[in-house]
This record gives sequence, C-alpha cells and structure tokens, in this order.
Amino acid sequence: MKATTPQTSSLRTASEAPHFSGSAERVLTPINTRWIDSHVSSFREWLDETGASIVTSRNYTRAIYRWTAVLMEKPNMRPSEVWLKWDASRPMKRLTGYACRRWVEFCGAVLDETVDMGTPTRLPAASRPSPRPISDQEFRRLLIAAKQILPAETSYTFRVWLHFLEQTGVRRSESNIDWDSIDWRAGSVVVHGKTGERQLPLGRSAAFLAWLRRRNPQYPWAGARRQRVSADTLYNVFKRVASHAGLASLRPHLLRHRRLTALCRSSLGVNQLLVLSFAGSAHVSSLAPYYLVSLDEKAGLLEASQTR
Repeated sequence: MKATTPQTSSLRTASEAPHFSGSAERVLTPINTRWIDSHVSSFREWLDETGASIVTSRNYTRAIYRWTAVLMEKPNMRPSEVWLKWDASRPMKRLTGYACRRWVEFCGAVLDETVDMGTPTRLPAASRPSPRPISDQEFRRLLIAAKQILPAETSYTFRVWLHFLEQTGVRRSESNIDWDSIDWRAGSVVVHGKTGERQLPLGRSAAFLAWLRRRNPQYPWAGARRQRVSADTLYNVFKRVASHAGLASLRPHLLRHRRLTALCRSSLGVNQLLVLSFAGSAHVSSLAPYYLVSLDEKAGLLEASQTR
C-alpha cells in the first residue's frame, strides 16, 4: 500500500511510517476514517462473535472514530504522546482505551495488519471503574418494582432473568440463551462469551427457569405479547425498573459483580483458575475489582504476621 499524505493514506506500514526524533520506533497508525469505514462491519461482526453486545459494539465504533479524528489533528506526533496530552474525561479515556485495544486485536487477528492506536495496553487502576455489588435489599427492591410497573408476562421474564444473572454471574450479552442451552438433568447452562463457550451451574435459578419454560416453551425471554426479547431490550427494562425503585445508578453488570465478588470472597477464591473459568475471563488481573478486602481480613493478616 503506497504512502501518501495524511489526508489520503489509509494505513502507514512499518517502512512508510515517520521516524520520530529521539526514538527508534516506527509508528503504525490508521490516519483516516475511510479505511475504518471499509472494515467497520467486519469489526462489529467480530465483536459479536466474541460476546460483545450491540450497545458495546456501537460505543466502541464511535470511540474509534472519535480517537482517529484526534490523531489526525496531530499527524506529526506519536499516538502515545497524543494520548498522554489528551484532556478528555476519565470515562471517555477509559471507553476509548477499551475500544482501541479491541480494534488492534481485530486488525491483527482478522486483517493481519499491525496498528498502533497509542492507547496503553492496560489502563491505570485509577481510570478503571470500581463498581460495588448490588445488595440484597436493592435486589429485592428491583423485584418488587418489576411487579409494580411491568405487564405480567414481561414481569415474569424480567424477574427470572435477574435471578439468572445473579446466580450465574454472566455478562448481559451472554444471557441470550435458548432452552436448548440448558441441561436440566445436570442443572447447568452453556453460554457463549469472550473466552468462548463455557458451562455454568444454574443454582437456585434452575427452578425459576423451569417454571418459566412452562409458560414460554419456545424461548426463555418473552415479552407481554409473547414476542422474543433480547438481552439489550431487557437492559432497557432494567433501567426503567431501577429508576422506579429509586436505584437509577444500577445496571445489570452489577449482578455479575455481586456473584464474582461472592466467589472471590469464598473458599473458591483461593483457586484463581477456577474463578476465571466461572467468570469467562482470560486474565487473573480481571478479578481484582471483584475481590474487596475487608477490615477483618486485613486484621487477620496483621495478626498472622505478628505470630511468626
């Protein structure tokens, strides 16, 4: 691919990239949106295959376009330097960092292209969210609010969906299941996520799902007119219910946080690989936000160190 001006070139290859003073690195950067336009559909399909929701796919795509526009404003500056000087808000930089890392993965895995978006491989801890798990009281308030404001069939579906998320700790996108996904004899479900397919125990949600299947024999999640309801639609229902319950800041992902926090605080947390398998995560570092060290645990650690 021939290198031209920043306005017409689509991608700088290693031999064509500018050599910046003070650094032996050569920078690979997508420098206009037309190249992204030609691959954005494939990017979204790839995200979908890896378990991303429609909302995540849309937000990531927008973030990539926005960040590319920022890079194009400073064509003679290394992308990593642009990132350090970018004065966007913390949530904006966090979203952009996640999106760009996924774009880099996509370019390497699907397009066999190497690009440098300038974003760090791991965001600083201070820029990452630290959500708290939904409490028992908040969970009950959500169930009550659903009964109060939703049509009967939608309410049944939504409340069972909440129990399903709470027991399995799955991501919202992973909750798009069929009845065939469930092994009733084993009391388990097969979900598809970022690390591929995994089988999880249903726990107490098995009884709720069995009851729901008798009402909705075609598919698990059904609406007021017996239509199939997606996880993205249930997300919107969740926000409506949470707002009615006076809990507008809550979101479904906090149910995953609730389950994984409980796992990490239990004896299962001793085996990190076991928790990783349950969570559908690839790196142990991803468990850090879920393990909240209590004062009692810190006191026990101090006591143990003093007895040696």
